[in-house]
Amino acid sequence: GASMVEIEALKRQINQLDDTIGRDGGSNGGWSQRDHDTFLRLWTHEFGPAATSAVALSKIDVDDMRQHVHDLSMRAELSIPDLTFVEIKEHANWYVRYVGRLERKREIVEQWRRLRARAQAQRNAEADAQSQRGHDEGMGVRG
Repeated sequence: GASMVEIEALKRQINQLDDTIGRDGGSNGGWSQRDHDTFLRLWTHEFGPAATSAVALSKIDVDDMRQHVHDLSMRAELSIPDLTFVEIKEHANWYVRYVGRLERKREIVEQWRRLRARAQAQRNAEADAQSQRGHDEGMGVRG
């Protein structure tokens, strides 16, 4: 069965990922929401809508990724003039890390929910069995 130790360990992992995401710029990488939204539009244009998942990003060849990030950074420099090419490139690298962390967090949360539901079902079954034993004993039934 699911132990409370396992459930708490997963909860700690979720909190650690949240802390790491927060320290690394939060959900917009430390950029203004407007600049980050512009970046995301350019990112989706460059890589396609599926490229917001770690799985999709992991399938892109490293050299292709470099070229895409370079192209995106060139275009973003025009769309977000207050940021430099290097800052935009660093944001692209941050975004790949961020997407990976979000995906990892989603996996852990799913695992945590499954374990928690299993533990609850186990507690319910034990309570039902206890209740049934009490009922049987009250009726004079022996096991």
